[in-house]
Amino acid sequence: MSLSARQLESVLIEIEKTLKGGRIHRIDQPDPWGILFQVDQQGKRHRLYFSAHRRHSRFHLVSDHPPNPPKPPQFCQLLRAHLRYKRIVSIHQVGGDRIIRIDFSWIASEKSAGVSFIAELMGVAANIFMIDAQGVILGSIYPPRDRRFLRTGVPYQPPAVHPDSPFHETAIPTIESERFEFNHSIEAFYRAIEGKEEKESLKKEGLSQLDKAIRRHQKRLRQLQIKYAEAKKAERYRSLGELLKNNMHQITPGKLTLRCTDPAQGEGCEIELKLNPALSPSENLEWYFKRYKKGQTAQRSLQTEIMKNEEEIKRLEEHRETVSEGGSIDPEALPPIRPPKKKPQKSGPPSFLSSDGVTIIVGRNDRENEALTFRLARGNDLWFHARGIPGSHLIVRMERRREIPYQTLLDAATLALHFSKGRKAGKGDVLYTHRKYIQRPKNQKAGSVLTSQDQNIYIEIESARLERVLQNRIRPA
Repeated sequence: MSLSARQLESVLIEIEKTLKGGRIHRIDQPDPWGILFQVDQQGKRHRLYFSAHRRHSRFHLVSDHPPNPPKPPQFCQLLRAHLRYKRIVSIHQVGGDRIIRIDFSWIASEKSAGVSFIAELMGVAANIFMIDAQGVILGSIYPPRDRRFLRTGVPYQPPAVHPDSPFHETAIPTIESERFEFNHSIEAFYRAIEGKEEKESLKKEGLSQLDKAIRRHQKRLRQLQIKYAEAKKAERYRSLGELLKNNMHQITPGKLTLRCTDPAQGEGCEIELKLNPALSPSENLEWYFKRYKKGQTAQRSLQTEIMKNEEEIKRLEEHRETVSEGGSIDPEALPPIRPPKKKPQKSGPPSFLSSDGVTIIVGRNDRENEALTFRLARGNDLWFHARGIPGSHLIVRMERRREIPYQTLLDAATLALHFSKGRKAGKGDVLYTHRKYIQRPKNQKAGSVLTSQDQNIYIEIESARLERVLQNRIRPA
């Protein structure tokens, strides 16, 4: 239902003389596909709207100012930076097609034209461009989606003209007006269509919210009913407790079961009661009655929850019927929209600063050891590990250092022993070598390594040194 080239020409004929030479007072982008210019001309302010909507592409004057998003989109910011307070040098139709071009400059002279605004109002292919004085694209309201490759930084080329292509022109009912009759007719026509579409969209959104809420409560109701059925089974513990009470004299210490006659199942029928040999007969009896009372309490609580859920489902279904029939309900009656669950971000291995300000990174498990050694570490970084015992891999960032500072060497060795099975002993050997001398053995579990050219340092953990390094923890690597 976009405007035809002939209709765009009719709009242009009504407004060209009025807007030519006008100064751009303000530029807004009230929706993702629309641009609104406020043009000051001869003491009057006109609002010129361009829509690159896929079904309703058009341009015309509007009488009101639609609400704007809290932050202007990027294309709107671009237009404001280049066009605000400039004057309209010319506004014309390109090649008799559905393309409108506006040239801007600081003065209303065609010889001084600078940047230009081009609106291709071609339905599904609609787009809006901003070009500089050399015809290079500065930006567009939509990213390029066709074979023309009209991206930022390349010269703008108009689309090929297809004069014989069929086009079903949208019939616009005429609204009588003293000025801009066709513009006002278009505004009223599309306002009614978009109002209807907005109402349908809100209806669809409301139904979707209600359907999700109904399904959620129905699922909860099924879960409650299952729990209630399980809680009702606890009533059996009362009769079992009574049987146990009547046969207490048969219970001997350490007995696991008790066989006795169950009158509820008929004469001569026996039942086997389970007993806890660690409990006395009276404690076993108390356990059966506790299970019965617990089931009774759960039944009462679950009954209340079931009733609440049934009432809520009934309320939501009534609201859904109202909305589906075109009625309106209080927005607060709609269930709140739950934000999508954010996946917790996995933190990397912890890092510490040595006495010399050098970064030491510590793996906390096999997975982190593997990633730290074979993906995060660089060839010249030093790799530490407690010798001969399970523990963490440590990496000391060497940057451009040729030698590791001595205090950093002691700090790293202390951490390597602290994060290993030798922690309790408080002393032991730590090997270290450059990462480039470490290989991953075949068919071994994650974190397994083969080292060469390694060196050894014997370390005794000093509590003051360890505490200082642990306190110098920085953000995860």
